[in-house]
Amino acid sequence: MTVRGGLLVLAMLGAVSAAGGEDWHKDYQELRTLRDQNKWQQALVKGREMYGTFAMDPNKIREIAELMGDACRRGKEWDQAVRVYAEYAAKVPGDEKANQWSLKAQADTERDGQRNEKALAAYQKILDTYPKAGALCADARLQRGYIHKDRTRDYEAAIAELVQVEQTDNQDRARVSSALMGMADCHLVQKRPAEALALYKRVLTDFVKDQPHWTLRGAKGNSIRAINEGQLWADGVPFLAQLEAQETDWKFKSELGLHRSNALRASGQRDAALSAYAQCQAAYPNEADYLYECQKQIVALWVEQQKFTESLAHAKLLFALANDDKRIVEACTIVAGCLKAIDGNLDRANAFLRFQKWGPLGVDGKPGTDDMADPLMKVTYPSEPERTKLLLDGLAKTGDSDGGARQRAFLNLLLGRPKEALAEFRAQFALCDDANLQRAAQEWVLVGVKTVQGHTTGLKPFYDWLNYGAAGPDGKGGSTDPFKELE
Repeated sequence: MTVRGGLLVLAMLGAVSAAGGEDWHKDYQELRTLRDQNKWQQALVKGREMYGTFAMDPNKIREIAELMGDACRRGKEWDQAVRVYAEYAAKVPGDEKANQWSLKAQADTERDGQRNEKALAAYQKILDTYPKAGALCADARLQRGYIHKDRTRDYEAAIAELVQVEQTDNQDRARVSSALMGMADCHLVQKRPAEALALYKRVLTDFVKDQPHWTLRGAKGNSIRAINEGQLWADGVPFLAQLEAQETDWKFKSELGLHRSNALRASGQRDAALSAYAQCQAAYPNEADYLYECQKQIVALWVEQQKFTESLAHAKLLFALANDDKRIVEACTIVAGCLKAIDGNLDRANAFLRFQKWGPLGVDGKPGTDDMADPLMKVTYPSEPERTKLLLDGLAKTGDSDGGARQRAFLNLLLGRPKEALAEFRAQFALCDDANLQRAAQEWVLVGVKTVQGHTTGLKPFYDWLNYGAAGPDGKGGSTDPFKELE
């Protein structure tokens, strides 16, 4: 053959190759579109046509099978999908990697179709066929373990599978940590909290970078459950402190701090628990709900020690922190109980409850007739030195934003400075964006005003001022700012 003839043949081959590439791109896009449109039957017809056209290219055969199988799975045609994957393996005989992919695709299809027995058998086939394929077998063990855990509820069988994952292949850290969490979940359900906690600790210490945060959040929540159910205070307290230090979400940090403090209390370490609750309040003053929950536990601790003067002082703070109707009712009940506990004086407890119901003007709402006094008025706020220092340190760290004003408001409440707190609630309302406006208004009135005046009656003028300003609800004007009378 002449040089010129050879060049001509090469040019012709190049043209054929280019045309084949164009055909592949066109056919591939058409098959992909059929899949995306959930037209699985048409996708099968098109894919099998493409098998004939591109039979000599194993990579293209694989891509065709993937799209056909995916189309069937999207249409929940599980048997068809399994058949597609089996056909693919038959088209590339002797290709071990292709057969492994086919078996895994078949098993995953049975799993996704909730056909548990078939899925278990399909993953077992992988283990029997390729016992030395470490990563493939580890995945099969993991899948069998989670099917037993989440679907058949055979927890011992699940543990038996999952314990082999790390032994089979420890290179994939995400897979190993998933196996550890699965085993921990099984132990927790089977009432073995110590075994569960040990595994959760391993995940949350050694594999913290190998799972998404929402998965780790579940492991943290289950760790708390294991600690509480097993009363594992010796291991639990330092572990909760570790989680609290690592956590970046402030709301969950405060929750972990509360659980750590509760664990100290449950273990009988009352002084340490009181200190821990105070640390939580000083560290997380933006988390109003947890401020209240911590305070409730502090009151209970003083009651347990029969130190009723201290419990009443802290109950007064609990009433201040109550930020919704349910908590206000609860706080009033606790305050009344503390008033009675001091000397058994039920009349004083009832007088407090009546004052909360009717306010200083009494039942008729008229001054000078059956006016009522607040039994809490003469009760002083707590003044423990360590606690005060923590709160003052927290106060010094606040910023100039609406969040900083909110923190200062609650810290001032905890320090027994209700008027300073009221001024900071006003600042928060002035600085906050629209998304937080309703919360700021609610706290200004239901926490700030309630605490300064000592009761929740007569709050409507405050809400009217926030809603209508000087115009008032009737739009006629002449309304004055009721907050200034308290400040």
